[in-house]
Amino acid sequence: MKVMRRVGSVVGLLAPALAALFPASFRAGKRPEGWGAGGRTAGCLLAWAFLLGLSLAQEVRTSLTPEEVEALLKSGSYRYERVEDQGQVYFRLRLGGLRAALYLLDCQEGRCESLQLYAGFSMEKPPTLERINAWNREHRFSRAYLDADGDPALEADLDLAGGVAEGAVLNFLDLFEESLGAFAAWIGFE
Repeated sequence: MKVMRRVGSVVGLLAPALAALFPASFRAGKRPEGWGAGGRTAGCLLAWAFLLGLSLAQEVRTSLTPEEVEALLKSGSYRYERVEDQGQVYFRLRLGGLRAALYLLDCQEGRCESLQLYAGFSMEKPPTLERINAWNREHRFSRAYLDADGDPALEADLDLAGGVAEGAVLNFLDLFEESLGAFAAWIGFE
């Protein structure tokens, strides 16, 4: 899973630094000689401060251009195709073997303040509205509905206007990929 790969790579980079800060006996749950009762707390606070500093180092975005979205897709190793239709740019994606689209919305002067992921499913026997409503009751971070033709669709939105780090955009894509696979199974799509 992409999120776990990112977390694993960050932990891999931090491991030597954290090992230098905390002796092996401390990492094993033993207090090193000369450390008082507050040693563990102080060490944990120091580690959290270090990790917080790394997370704050990410650039916060309140809007994205199509080029910036494309760069994020590349950095996350997503399969995509850039499409320009009547002056609008969107991306066709392959997420977990399923097709989806990433739309850039609320755009002004080439910068867009929100993103929307969409996947539609054409089915001979679509799920009932009750099944779709059950998805919405039981799952977070996406919404499902039956479109005008009665076919199921899944969507998710990300508002950038308040500011998000690039990692949040990549997490948005990863989370939708997970939801998409679960939704396809939920509706019996093959």
